[in-house]
Amino acid sequence: MSSVDVLIPTYNPDPRFLKEALESLQAQTFTNWKAFIHEDPSDGDTASIVKPFLSDERITFKKSPERLGIGGNWNACFNATSAPIIAYLFQDDLWTPDYLETAVNIMNDNTGVGLVAMGHEYKFEDTSGSKRCFKRLLRIKKKRFPSGIIDGDKFLKKWLRRSFWPNLVGEPDFVVMSRGEMELAGLPAEARSAQAGPFHPTMKQLLDTEYWVRMLEITDLYNETKNLGQFRVHGGAATAQNRVDGRGIFDRLEIISRFIKKGSVLTRVTAIFAFVIQILRMVFHAFKHPLLALKLFKKILPIKH
Repeated sequence: MSSVDVLIPTYNPDPRFLKEALESLQAQTFTNWKAFIHEDPSDGDTASIVKPFLSDERITFKKSPERLGIGGNWNACFNATSAPIIAYLFQDDLWTPDYLETAVNIMNDNTGVGLVAMGHEYKFEDTSGSKRCFKRLLRIKKKRFPSGIIDGDKFLKKWLRRSFWPNLVGEPDFVVMSRGEMELAGLPAEARSAQAGPFHPTMKQLLDTEYWVRMLEITDLYNETKNLGQFRVHGGAATAQNRVDGRGIFDRLEIISRFIKKGSVLTRVTAIFAFVIQILRMVFHAFKHPLLALKLFKKILPIKH
């Protein structure tokens, strides 16, 4: 029977959200899992929140001695575990009881698949989340992201033409992965280190998209469209904070630029075109939202008065 490591990176979690996430894990119909909760040091008391759950021998908790950041925390979880199937669960989100069972069955039935995108809905906890953006994402996924097995190489080429926008594969806690393929995907040379793990340790926002790109270069994808959980959207979430602070606005350009340097002539030309389109998109948004653009510019390139 396949075993699953459930990786739960935390940072200053909302107590109610984290408890509900852990309860959804314990409610899984697939029971051959172990969960590793790894806290990045924060103001919150994560240890007290998770203490009642540690009576379940499958759940362990550790606090990092130093601040690792998003990618570093995701990688610390990965490096501390060993099961052949990996499933991240974020502190805000919820799985339906059949989430793991569905993913494991798919992976067992499709040995050439290294990652499974799991269908889910978005739960808006306040008015800070952009419902319009997420609804648009769901419409695009429905149109361009068919259910079943998807050829990784073909999908990657089509995604490159769209400048890797939007994130069609999904958030990491709604993508179940094979450890073997994760290890093969490695890291780009400029970010590689002995303990780096699978995710780009310094990329601020699109480290999941960057990783899906590397995975799709070596494996196929399965898209499960059934609704199997909820991704919470709220102003305190890392994604929302990064967007407000302008972190990672150049991440997409970094991902595209790698394809300008490698591959066939057609791939390089496509990447150059995608790079230009992304620059134009950024300029368009800057003109459309000049005050926000100025605010982000000041944060990225501090102006001395």
